[in-house]
Amino acid sequence: MKVFNKLNNIQSSYVFILLFIFVFLTQFYSIDKEVIDWDESTFIIMGKSYYNGNLPYIELWDGKPPVHHILLGISFKLFGPTLLTARLLGDLLIFLTSFFLFLISKKILNKFESLLCSLLYITLVSFEFSQPTMTEYTSTLFILISLYIFDENLNNRVLITGVLISLAVLTRTNTAFVALVFIIYLIKKQKNIITLAIGGAIPVLFFSILYFINGEFHRFIYAIILTPLDNSRYRQNAFVIIKDAYKSIFFENSFIPLFFILFLVCSIVFYRKNKIFRVKINQNFKSISLFSFVFLSLVISILIGGRFYYHYVIQLFPFLALFTVLIISNISFDFKTKYLVFLAILLMNFIPLSIHSINNVKNYDIIKRNYPIKNLSTLVDENSTILALDNHIIYLYLENKLLTPIVHPNVITKPIVYKTLLDSLVKLKYIEVNQYEKILLNKPDYILCEKLCKEYLNQDYLDTNYQLIKKQSDIKLYKKKNIKS
Repeated sequence: MKVFNKLNNIQSSYVFILLFIFVFLTQFYSIDKEVIDWDESTFIIMGKSYYNGNLPYIELWDGKPPVHHILLGISFKLFGPTLLTARLLGDLLIFLTSFFLFLISKKILNKFESLLCSLLYITLVSFEFSQPTMTEYTSTLFILISLYIFDENLNNRVLITGVLISLAVLTRTNTAFVALVFIIYLIKKQKNIITLAIGGAIPVLFFSILYFINGEFHRFIYAIILTPLDNSRYRQNAFVIIKDAYKSIFFENSFIPLFFILFLVCSIVFYRKNKIFRVKINQNFKSISLFSFVFLSLVISILIGGRFYYHYVIQLFPFLALFTVLIISNISFDFKTKYLVFLAILLMNFIPLSIHSINNVKNYDIIKRNYPIKNLSTLVDENSTILALDNHIIYLYLENKLLTPIVHPNVITKPIVYKTLLDSLVKLKYIEVNQYEKILLNKPDYILCEKLCKEYLNQDYLDTNYQLIKKQSDIKLYKKKNIKS
């Protein structure tokens, strides 16, 4: 019990250091995987374009708002355009989010429980699908900071909150639902709604002026407003989204469904049977009502978004961590026992990952030399053309101009599925009609593909025009036959 008391009196500076170590040792284990999610590769290429001096959407196009691309580009300017820089940026975002979660949790939990809350969040984002540096991390950090500083009675804090929420929306458009929560909250309180609106307008106005000066205002407006509307046409119903979410999170990754189901069932039963627990939970959730409503708004935004990819739930993890620790803290059970069990579960995840991470630190030079796509990039001639149907992170290693400004590989290869989106991109003069067919007709000098070789290429086309010059980890690099070595 003395140990828990000491932890409850831990200084915030020590929490800062502990969280930093915990994040690094549960994240660096994946640095040996060059590609985990191809969205990350897209963001990295967009960030490299910014590093080269281009605003998002001027040289290249992607379907996400600009803030995450710019953040990656700034990181590249500071530390160099490498995969390591991108991954460490993700680690930094996780670390900062965990610290602000600690500060938020202290409003209703003691220091030790708040620390557990942050450690649980870091554990949740340690699974493989959470390893890439995704837009969810950037938007979540903005939301957590806004929840921490928000005070409806202080104009300057409401103004900063507006700026932060706007930046979150300019990172991921689904967080517009979070902005709606803050607006409704202030309308009910009849306080500072204009101040929030002014704060929210500042980033939008700044980017609007920036793009207007560069003569690309129409592309900026399309990226933050019309692209989400175009994407919303490719929808699934809520039932399919829930089914895909359950399958992706619980079966394709390291979660144990039974554990979470049992925890939820036990919590509901305890809530129904134990009056003291029920009163405490109601009081606690009332004290974090805004936090809870923001969580619900993110859940709703995912459900009505029309599609599901498992990295979407990264946005929910800080909230789930706090709710879990909050419930555990109010369960009438031996304090020492319940938290020893909780810590044991965290350590079961932490220890093998930390060992892997330490080994990766020791062997990083070898890991870096053995990246398959980076090695394949050395076989591509300078100033030649290359079509990467997947593993398009190869463009990070090359200075060769992309065949199409549409960075995400599968967009132009699906002219029927993405007809509305591609029609808009033709009008904006990013691409020509039937661009993928024209690319194949012109026969790029190189073709890189792995899983998508058969899906988007005719084998006769490959056999007639290309020779396989190297295969590494199932990734194939083809070279046009008439090119001299």
